[in-house]
Amino acid sequence: MTNQPQTAPRQSGPARLVAQVVRHVGYFPDNSYILCSIDRDTNRMTCMISTELPADPADWPSTVAQALQHLQQVCAAHGIPTEGVVAFVCPDPSTPGYGADSRQAHRPLTELLGEVCQQRGVSLLESLYVTRTTRWSSFCTEPGCCPPEGSPIDLGAPYSHRADVLADLAPVTGTDATRFSDAIDRAHVALHRKIRTEGNQAVVDDGRDLLAETVRTLTGPDAPTDIDDDLVAQLLLLLQYEDIGSQAMHFVRTEELDAARSLWRTLVRVPVDPFDDYRATPLALYGVAAWAQGDPGIARIAFDTAGSIEPDNALGRMLRTLIKTEPDFEPVRVALLAHREGCPSVV
Repeated sequence: MTNQPQTAPRQSGPARLVAQVVRHVGYFPDNSYILCSIDRDTNRMTCMISTELPADPADWPSTVAQALQHLQQVCAAHGIPTEGVVAFVCPDPSTPGYGADSRQAHRPLTELLGEVCQQRGVSLLESLYVTRTTRWSSFCTEPGCCPPEGSPIDLGAPYSHRADVLADLAPVTGTDATRFSDAIDRAHVALHRKIRTEGNQAVVDDGRDLLAETVRTLTGPDAPTDIDDDLVAQLLLLLQYEDIGSQAMHFVRTEELDAARSLWRTLVRVPVDPFDDYRATPLALYGVAAWAQGDPGIARIAFDTAGSIEPDNALGRMLRTLIKTEPDFEPVRVALLAHREGCPSVV
């Protein structure tokens, strides 16, 4: 569950609400349940939280109750009363009957929120059902604004879709999964052997050099089109060392970002069951590269997904905080490159 405690734009009708929420998070929030608090005097959104929309209806009551509780806690932490709430139900595009039919299936979410709001003395001002093309209001009945068949969405600009980004970063399957699984097994054996014979510090030192050399190779004029499976598996394990993961964040020079982003995507897509938390660090690094290339929405998706995979991942936690307080990447790039000058293995 993520939160956006910053002041959000002014509320001015269902169409503007949808556009403002998408603009605020930076992407279209497929498969999300979003709550926003509204200041009744100024009619402005004050806090926003987002969580995954559960597929199982049995989980809806707890999701709704916990979301409202979390929103109230975020507001309270910033000295903001939770007077009124607007909800956004954004289904996954793969939901059966995506659109008008799935809206009927998800209607209990609005009823549940209404009951929880009444119990906690909060006014439910609006509940919007939002697909990629259409929105429906639970409360507005003006035919010119919210007809029964729904109203088309005009976001004013193209945005990445959360479901598409996550599908692009999902682990590979089939024969590719088998290949990588075998490579991970070999990498584990080799890593444990090196730890026993040379120690962890040697692993970290050599790992930094290997990572830097890999990025240089992928950035060079004769860059390979594919990366060896064993190298991919080795790098994935090395990134679990905090020092190596932190170093990897420094590859933000313009000329190396395409290569770095492609490398992180490759590592993210390695299936490592039962060690799914291994994907958290390359996910966070992919987010850094996306952010550096002007895709803050994709960066937020990557950071939040990394946090859901491994909540205690220090790199992901730091980046989630950083992008909220400093959405412009350029100051971050300057700081990373300045620090990089003192790290010979990253140059």
